[in-house]
Amino acid sequence: MFLILAAVVLLIGIRHEPVPSTRSANIGAEDLYLQGRFYWNKRTPESLRTAVDYFAQAIVRDPNYARPYVGLADCYNLLREFSAMPASDAYPKALDAARKAVQLDDTSAEAHNSLAFVSFYWNWDAAQADREFLRAIKLNPNYVLAHHWRGSFLMAIDRLPEALAEIETARKLDPTSSAILADKGLLLFHMGRTGEAVTLLKQIAAQEPKFASSYSYLALIHLDIKDYPAYLADAREAATLTQDSPGLAIVDAGDEGFAAGGGRAMLDSILGVERRLYANGQLPAYALAQTCCSLGRKAEALVYLRTSLERMEPAMVALRVDSAINCVRGDPAYKDIVRRFDQGAHR
Repeated sequence: MFLILAAVVLLIGIRHEPVPSTRSANIGAEDLYLQGRFYWNKRTPESLRTAVDYFAQAIVRDPNYARPYVGLADCYNLLREFSAMPASDAYPKALDAARKAVQLDDTSAEAHNSLAFVSFYWNWDAAQADREFLRAIKLNPNYVLAHHWRGSFLMAIDRLPEALAEIETARKLDPTSSAILADKGLLLFHMGRTGEAVTLLKQIAAQEPKFASSYSYLALIHLDIKDYPAYLADAREAATLTQDSPGLAIVDAGDEGFAAGGGRAMLDSILGVERRLYANGQLPAYALAQTCCSLGRKAEALVYLRTSLERMEPAMVALRVDSAINCVRGDPAYKDIVRRFDQGAHR
């Protein structure tokens, strides 16, 4: 299905919070880093590429300055989310940059937080990710991003009450953050509090109509409760805002199918387009597993999940909480997939 990463934290809309860290002795490097953060905060594919350039220049000025490496890691994570860089390119770059930042400054909460994020979402190493998140929080208990990202990580591994506690901590530290509120909405949905989730996400969409995460999460929820017109409208808005061409093709197919024959025809039409996108390398196997499950095609869904696992697709991090694959949860093959996922990615 189109919304393959709905259980994954979206960085869009998160403001970078400066935290105490070793400063560069080179004033020029410091200025270049700050300019990089300025463009990072704009969160468009173009501004992120500009930010990468500024961070790279800061590193040239001072190769021992840790913060530009953190900035690079955060840029590559966002470029992946904007479909501006494939995950297979972006995540290794993010991992290298985060590791370098920690090597240069082990006291940097920012560095440990960035390393935690990519350790889970790329290497599927939950144990290391939690150690790094907790290290970041210990270094700076008021670091909003660490609490937010740890909350989303805990949600993905199905530790929901702990996740809510972290999200609430982040929300209290930054009550104006739409990203934190949106992830709270997604978490409420996964906790079975669907009505509260929809109300919160609709409030965010009304207040900040250009914020993509609220539409992505609403689409996931509306698909789950079989409100197909709302699903299609929200999915289209999310795909438009994130410049997701495959996502728009899927929504177009869904609109045509629904108009012709309702929900079942919509899903059949979506699956047809997804097969073509998958064959062209434009869609992960995990997305097809979701749609097959929605259609009750359990055997096919398991085949695609195994393929997703073998290809080490980042979308697999949603495995434990994704309602779109509920049809296979009781199957021994699914449990084996989870076991293998828990062993981590060996790249």
